[in-house]
Amino acid sequence: TVVKVTGINLGKSHSDVEASVAGQPCTIRNEDSHSVNGFDCEVNQVDAEMRGPIKVVVSGQYTTISESEFSFVSPQVTSMTPLRGPASGGTLLNILGQNMDAGSTTSVKMEGGMCEVTRRNQTAIECRIPAQSGNNPSVDVEVSFGGSRKSVPQQFVYAADPTIMMIEPLKSIVSGGTSITVRGDNLDLVPWPKFFTTYDGDSALEACKVMNVNIMECQVPAVGLPRDRNVSVTNPLEAQYGFVLGDVQGLHNLSRQPDFQPLLYYPDPKVHPFPGADSTLQFQPNEKLKIEGEFRMVNVLIASVQVAVGNEACAQISANEYAITCQPPASAPQSADNGKAPVTVHIGNLALKAGFLQYSAATKDSSKPIALGVVLGVVLPMLFVVVLLTVCVLRRHRKHKPGQDYIPDVLKDYEGTRNGEEDGAEDEEEKIGMNNIPVKVDMNGATPNRTDSTPYINELLGKFEESAVKQNIAMALISRRKLDLRDLVGKGYFGVVYKAVYTHSDSDKQTDVAAKILQSRSENTEQFVRDVAQVRDLSHPHLLRVIGASVAPGEDPIVVTPFMATEDLGSYIREPSKTLNLADLLIYCNEIAEAMAYLESVRIVHRNLADIPGECEDLSILLTDYAMTSALFPREFYQPSDGGAVSELVRWMAPESLGEDFTFSSHSDV
Repeated sequence: TVVKVTGINLGKSHSDVEASVAGQPCTIRNEDSHSVNGFDCEVNQVDAEMRGPIKVVVSGQYTTISESEFSFVSPQVTSMTPLRGPASGGTLLNILGQNMDAGSTTSVKMEGGMCEVTRRNQTAIECRIPAQSGNNPSVDVEVSFGGSRKSVPQQFVYAADPTIMMIEPLKSIVSGGTSITVRGDNLDLVPWPKFFTTYDGDSALEACKVMNVNIMECQVPAVGLPRDRNVSVTNPLEAQYGFVLGDVQGLHNLSRQPDFQPLLYYPDPKVHPFPGADSTLQFQPNEKLKIEGEFRMVNVLIASVQVAVGNEACAQISANEYAITCQPPASAPQSADNGKAPVTVHIGNLALKAGFLQYSAATKDSSKPIALGVVLGVVLPMLFVVVLLTVCVLRRHRKHKPGQDYIPDVLKDYEGTRNGEEDGAEDEEEKIGMNNIPVKVDMNGATPNRTDSTPYINELLGKFEESAVKQNIAMALISRRKLDLRDLVGKGYFGVVYKAVYTHSDSDKQTDVAAKILQSRSENTEQFVRDVAQVRDLSHPHLLRVIGASVAPGEDPIVVTPFMATEDLGSYIREPSKTLNLADLLIYCNEIAEAMAYLESVRIVHRNLADIPGECEDLSILLTDYAMTSALFPREFYQPSDGGAVSELVRWMAPESLGEDFTFSSHSDV
């Protein structure tokens, strides 16, 4: 170990000086390192830990001793992280232990090269690993503290370089900050990946967050615009991009590869202030907040849009070209000033102020007698009437209790009366084909819980070779023993729906879900699970999310979605009690169109768009059944080749879908 000693009047030359460190001789290295103010000396390795001052003797008669003590310590290497990295190298390796800053020089050696030390402290050494040089992926790591060598207990494993297969959306705004989802393989090999864009010679860098081995989320950097460059919706700015994943060179210029396109920057959105002198809107219970402005392309970036009302979030955000709508908090946020809360739209790095939302002022003490009078004079009599009506209904219900074979028509396309004649229940079921759906029940008429389908799932996953596809499918599949089927809540063209309880795999948490048992006409289970894995990650305000699917040998597949205690759109709009005007219907049409546009943007064909696959809740549409794929419902399901009855769904189909080619596309969806 080389010790650097500083002071004053430390001799004219190195021959005038003798030094010892903690009682151990320290040899002056050479004349060039010596001055009257300091010198370097080298102490040999010692056999035990010890400590003591530095002693210097000048010209054999002048002695000085340091006030601080020097310690001989034994470094202890305990572990390292990460344990894996790409074959191209560049991973920052952290070697952990005690006394890691001991010695004047430290080096880290790996089989095939040196790991370049970038920094160290008492508990860690950081170094940058070299590229893999041999065929052996597992290599030993050794740390040299001067003359003392220590081996790391674990081996470092080189893995195949990360690959990227898809990025969405390849669109952002000039101010940046919006999110993109990156899909590929081995994306978790580099702990701190980065995404960069390049335009006109200038580059900008942002960090990414690794979600799992196949997915990571990245922020798009802002772009600096030249003064002579105008950006518009029809003339967006094209920027090149790439990823910094260690020393993996193949991802540095990803946008120039044939399978990828440049990133498009669009103009920053604009918010129109609320009307009025002070830009204040009055809060209306059960009504959505509408923020008008210029929001072209914002619907594509909806995952990066947030609306804040005071210090609380506005929920159920949706957007079109001219407005953003959301559901504000039901009561004034804590940060509101006398019920007046500022409304701010956050889109990436943008923060746009729309104005204020005024909640009703807090009730004063003087109003308590009035409130008490309202409770005693109005509320209590109403409660009495409600209780009385409830008792009457229950007694009537018990008297006219429906039979055991009763099944609600929640998901049927009920048409009411036609030409003054009532359609019988038997005719309706015959049209749907429900008499042929096998539903297993026990002696009490209840559906039995399914047996464990884990072995079958493992066998199914073994049929997929691509690791990314296998990972996505594994995340989408749900074991039958995790589903506890309860009440039958509806039936439709594609199968029957049960309310079920789903026990999550990573915890004991239980969630109410809807389990739709599909009346499959095909054994193409592999394509079905591929399709479910593809739609599982979709997210849109007007799509009912798909949680996953459950498959088992010899049984119909199940699609699992959140449970919605609502009714289908067709039944909802036909209820005589509903007073829907033209504006309401146009809102429904717009929400359906937004959801279908989103499906088209991610290359998903619905195939079965009708008034049935849509739930209506709180004046908002949730599109369903987009996981009903061609893998399970071939042409014979709609048009039987044996001359049987044609499915009622044919009346919703486009002409090209009824032809010889049986074609479905985003155009036929419209």
